Amino acid sequence: MKLLAMILCEKAIVREGMLHILGGGATILTRPELPAPLSVDLALMFQPASIDDLTAPHSLHVEIRSSATDRVATAEVELTLGLPGEAPSVLPAVPITIPLQNVGVSEYGLCTISVELDTEPVGTWKFTVEKEFPQGSTDALGMTH
Repeated sequence: MKLLAMILCEKAIVREGMLHILGGGATILTRPELPAPLSVDLALMFQPASIDDLTAPHSLHVEIRSSATDRVATAEVELTLGLPGEAPSVLPAVPITIPLQNVGVSEYGLCTISVELDTEPVGTWKFTVEKEFPQGSTDALGMTH
């Protein structure tokens, strides 16, 4: 299977075979203090190459790493997709969501999400966790926000 899309977003759900995304494309997450939850979801869309991709079991591995503390979290998902009745004339795309709402982060800086399907790397997403300053406040450099 080929990864068609990987999007970090506010919320993602799969309903009736479709991927619904709210606030997609997150690359900067601001948090007033740490530790804090990421409060995001990872949306994935795969395209099967053959019927076998839909009938064979798959292993999905997701890992989040920070530049400062190395590994933040990992998730392992075993997938058996199956066919929706008869063999379709067009192979359906496979939407998957990985909830990261409660995954905690303890340091500011760069993070990378890596996704493997059946032990093969298929995609990465980079984002930064930054300090959120209240409106009108002054940070340590004297900059007003």
